[in-house]
This record gives sequence, C-alpha cells and structure tokens, in this order.
Amino acid sequence: MPELGDYPLRKYFEALDAGDNDAIFDLFADNAIYIRPAAPTPDSPELGGLSVVEGKAALKEYFDRRGVLSLRHYIRASATEGRHNFVEGVVRVPDVPGITDMVFMCHAVFDEDGLICWYAGNVDVVTAEQAQQIEASRKVW
Repeated sequence: MPELGDYPLRKYFEALDAGDNDAIFDLFADNAIYIRPAAPTPDSPELGGLSVVEGKAALKEYFDRRGVLSLRHYIRASATEGRHNFVEGVVRVPDVPGITDMVFMCHAVFDEDGLICWYAGNVDVVTAEQAQQIEASRKVW
C-alpha cells in the first residue's frame, strides 16, 4: 500500500507500529488528553468502550497496561490546519483473533512545543474484503 510523506502525527504512528511506548509517551504534553475506543488485544479481541486518559502520567500508565500490540498503520490521507492534524487510514492487527484490519480516523492538536495536547481517534473493524474494497475505491481520487 502506498504511503503518504511527512505529516505531524507520523512519529506517533511509527512509534505505535514499533511498539515503542516510551517514544509514544515522549510525544505528548504533560496535560494531554487522549480519547479513543478501547483497543482490541489478543486476550480481549472485542472493540468497545471508550478510553479517556488525562495527563501524561495517566497516559504512560495506559500504554504500559495496554502493552505492546502488533500493529501496522497505513496512512491514506492527512490534512493539517494550524496546530490540528487529521489522519485517516487502515491498521493491520495480525495478532487479534477474528480481526485483520481496522479503519481509523483521528484528530490531534499540538501545543506550541510541538507536543500532542489533545488526541481523539475512532476505529472500526472491517473484513479483509472490505479493506480491499476501501483501497480499490481510492482510485477515484
């Protein structure tokens, strides 16, 4: 799948894919707010609930508790306006039974130091066939 060039959230997705929770933690401001659906894991493959994490210490605890997930993000679109970055893509989740792909969209706001101070993401599980249809539909762009 072709990838986009540079965009503000690139380091965040690279750290997620590398399983580098320390690098993820370093990208957030002390007062960061992180909002996203609870991530599926090999032990708990269902997607549901909402995680709202406030503050850098709580964010570190969240990522440490979540552990390292085997993920690969493919970014399809990104738009930036001022301190806001919007991203849309597909994430491959090879280690979660019954889930291969998820589509996602997120919005992040960066502070004056370039750190993420607000992040909200949404994901939905799709079948491999649906992921292929989504990818094929991009040819109209």
